[in-house]
Amino acid sequence: MPDKYDVIVIGAGTMGIAATFYLAQAGLNVLALEQYSIPNDLSSHSGYTRIIRKAYYEHPDYVPLLQRSYDLWSSLESYADIQLYFETGILYMGASTSSVLTGCRQSSELYNIPLHQISHKETYPFSIEKDWDTFMEPDAGFLDVHKAITSFYNVAVGAGATIRTNEKVLSWQNSGDDLLVTTNKDQYRAKKIVFATGAWTNTILGDYTLPLNVTRQTLAWVQTPEVQKYSSPHFPCWFIHDQDYGMFYGFPIHDANQPDAPTGIKIALHMPGESADADHVNRYITEHDKSLMQYFIHRYMPQLQHSKIEYKTCLYTNTPDEHFIIDYLPGFEDRVVFAAGFSGHGFKFAPVIGEILAQKILEQNHTLKIDFLGLSRFYQ
Repeated sequence: MPDKYDVIVIGAGTMGIAATFYLAQAGLNVLALEQYSIPNDLSSHSGYTRIIRKAYYEHPDYVPLLQRSYDLWSSLESYADIQLYFETGILYMGASTSSVLTGCRQSSELYNIPLHQISHKETYPFSIEKDWDTFMEPDAGFLDVHKAITSFYNVAVGAGATIRTNEKVLSWQNSGDDLLVTTNKDQYRAKKIVFATGAWTNTILGDYTLPLNVTRQTLAWVQTPEVQKYSSPHFPCWFIHDQDYGMFYGFPIHDANQPDAPTGIKIALHMPGESADADHVNRYITEHDKSLMQYFIHRYMPQLQHSKIEYKTCLYTNTPDEHFIIDYLPGFEDRVVFAAGFSGHGFKFAPVIGEILAQKILEQNHTLKIDFLGLSRFYQ
């Protein structure tokens, strides 16, 4: 007979490993299955750092989720005895009519999030338009991705979870009162399942044709000899809303302390890239990839235009409205929960999403509003 668990978490990446911890902490017998290592550079959490912020332009209903997430990140730091959050502030730059900047101000006003107006002189070393709006969100910064996921892994194991890596789920099905999961190595039974499968969601849940589009994204690290000048706390995270290409964002220099991790000022463009098959992603850096980053440097940081640049790729899993999906899987009542479609802005929410997934499995009420993230919005 296959080993039996209270719940199986399929996908132990960003959201899955957080859910695994909160389920194990609640006393459940939990198995997490991950097709790669934990962490890895093949999925959506590659790239070593992720921004965290509260003045959320995407939708003000995310702010209470962020407030809870900040608290849970702090608790994880204490529990794991490691720094995961680096407070640098975020500098926002763009036209006063920019949807990014106006959305930030709206969330700021609704939830009393401090934003500090700054002068153009204070935006150096960025070269921006004279009539642009510029302000700083001080209670923001970035998270160290590898340390965060490793910390969740360690505390989940410490709480009693069983985690199997390099084990790919091939199928799952009803089996009497249980759910049967078949991998490339074994079979397992559980009463309930959490799917947190990122870019592979429609591969394993293909019968449901969820509205998800996987895209390949490019990240760049610009090297400079002026390491101290461009490192935290001297240099913040930042957003620039370019009127032609969209929103560029970036990070100060950070030592991720990982083999083969690039060093330099990290730059990326937050817009869906080319559609991709998660199992066959083109990791080759094209001339188009390079041209976007070189455009940004030439336009906004010309002092770095002769610097060496290192590139990597990651994945987005996008929904049509770029909001997450957190819901029960249709036809399985409360036995199967899934989270998907984080559209390039989900990592900062990992603890609160993990907590909500655990609460759904435990059939507990959660006080945070997530109706706007339900699956039904695409089928009304």
